Amino acid sequence: MMKEQQTEEDALLRRYLLGELNEEQRNEIEQRMIEEDDYFTQASIAEEELMSDYARGELTPAERPEFESRFLRHPGQRQRVILATALVNRAREAKAEFSLPQAESINRVSLWQRCKSFFTFHRFALQLSVAAALMICIAGVGWLLSENAGLKQQLRAAEGYRQESNELRRQLAEQQQQNEATTSQLAEEKTRRTAVEEKMAALKGTKAAISPSPLPTVVALLLKPNLVRSEGDAMTATLSNKVEVLRLQIVLESNDYKTYRAELKNYNETLFKRDGLRPRGANRLILDVPAARLNGGDYLLEINGSNVGKEYEKVRGYSFKIVKRDY
Repeated sequence: MMKEQQTEEDALLRRYLLGELNEEQRNEIEQRMIEEDDYFTQASIAEEELMSDYARGELTPAERPEFESRFLRHPGQRQRVILATALVNRAREAKAEFSLPQAESINRVSLWQRCKSFFTFHRFALQLSVAAALMICIAGVGWLLSENAGLKQQLRAAEGYRQESNELRRQLAEQQQQNEATTSQLAEEKTRRTAVEEKMAALKGTKAAISPSPLPTVVALLLKPNLVRSEGDAMTATLSNKVEVLRLQIVLESNDYKTYRAELKNYNETLFKRDGLRPRGANRLILDVPAARLNGGDYLLEINGSNVGKEYEKVRGYSFKIVKRDY
C-alpha cells in the first residue's frame, strides 16, 4: 500500500513513474529534473521505493499492471526489479526459519538462551536488511550516474543546436537585407534610365510627349557560397505574374578563370545556359533569367570556369527556390 506520510511531491512523482500524469505535468517534472539536482535525486528515490513496494506486493491492483508495463520492458530496469524481489524473498525466507515449532522449543530453554536467540535473530535480520539496502543503493547510484551523464549530454547537444539555429537566423536576416538593398538599387537604376531617355527625347526636339519604353520588371536574388543552410531553408525568390526577369547575383569564392558558364537545372534537366560570363566588381557574376522559363520549385545553378583555350571546369553549385504568385 502507499505510505501515509508521503508528501505531495512524492505522490506526484509516484504518479509520474506510473504514467498517470498528462503531458503538461510530465514536461514540468522532466524540466525540474534537468534543472534541479535535488529534485532529480528525489525522483530516483521515489523510483527505488516504487520497486520495493512492487517486490513486497504492496502495489494496488490498479498500480501493479502500470508498473509492469513501464518497468519490466527495459532490460536494465527489469534487472533491478528482479534484484529487489530476490532480496525481499531472501529476507522472508530468513524470517520463516524461526517458525512456530522453533519458537515452542525455545520456550523450553533457559531465559539466557531465549535472550541470546532473540538478539541473534534480530542481528541476522538487521544484517540482511543492511545488505539488501546497500545493494539497492549501489544499483541506484550506478543508474543515477548513468542517467545524469546522459541528461548532461542531451543538454550540451540542445545548447549546440540552439547556437547553430541562432547563427542561421542571423545569416538569413543579413541575406534578406542584402536582397532588399539590391532591389532598391534596381529601382533607382530604372528611375535614372527613364530620366535619361526623357532628356534624350527633349534634345532631339521631339514635340510630342515621349513615353519611354517600359523596362522589364526585375527581381534580384543574391547567391553566396558561404551561406550554410539546413534542409528546407534554401534562398527563395517570389515571382508574381508581372515579373519578367530574375536577376541572379552570384558571389564567387575566388576569381580563378577568365570566363564562366552558368547552367540552370531543375531535376537534372538543363533549362537555361549562358556562356562567356565575366566577373563584375569583386568576384560577382550577373545572370538574367527570363521569368517565363521558371515555375515554382527547387533549382540548381551550376557555375563552370574556363581560361583561354581550355575546357570548362566545374566551380560550384548554388541552390535556390522559386515561389510563384498570381497577383
